[in-house]
Amino acid sequence: MAGSLDSVRSKIRWAEKHRQAINAEVSGYFEKNAGLVVAELHPQLYGGGVSNVYGPPHPDSIALLIGDCLQNLRSALDYLVWELCLSAKREPGKHNAFPVCKSPESFKKRVKEDRLLDGVPEEAAAEIERLQPYQSGDLREYTRLWVLNELTNINKHRRILFTALNADTPSAAMVSSGYTGFGTELSRNMDMNEGLVAYIQFNEGVIAGQEVSGALRGLIDFVQTSVTPQFERFFS
Repeated sequence: MAGSLDSVRSKIRWAEKHRQAINAEVSGYFEKNAGLVVAELHPQLYGGGVSNVYGPPHPDSIALLIGDCLQNLRSALDYLVWELCLSAKREPGKHNAFPVCKSPESFKKRVKEDRLLDGVPEEAAAEIERLQPYQSGDLREYTRLWVLNELTNINKHRRILFTALNADTPSAAMVSSGYTGFGTELSRNMDMNEGLVAYIQFNEGVIAGQEVSGALRGLIDFVQTSVTPQFERFFS
């Protein structure tokens, strides 16, 4: 059986489908609770900045869909390793997987002892190593690959991911959180040029504070445009 990127791309597309479903759920939540989501402004912050946002609990379906999105996206990387083995006309096995490591020592150990990249062409294995979080030094825990791996592990092995309500001006939310345009306008005060817009954010880890859909879009873009194209030459 010849290797192909078709299954990898299918997983990425399915992750995007889940992200769109999250958008629909979030929009439905804010439409249903129009007027019930309230921002508490901090009087000592310039322009009356937001200190707290209150509203009815958002449905579990949002966190569950986030997990589905992440799981499909992380699986795309493992599929990639499987298909790379097939492209080299080697038989992949249950030991094969895409490593995500915080140090070169950990990477070497996992590749050697766990045989994660057995059967993967040497040049492709080198590309996988170049993508590792430890290549970013002190910023390793902020890389998209590490964030994707950590969030997926929490969702898969521990619990559904924590999320919370937040609010900001649309322009600030777009800059800091990848705001995608859905939510609900809460208020407009005299010292602000823009109204406040509520949204749902991640509430744990280095991704805490980022608007959910925008953060997921960034992870999907990373796998789709920064990872997958690096391996296309192995399937020609």
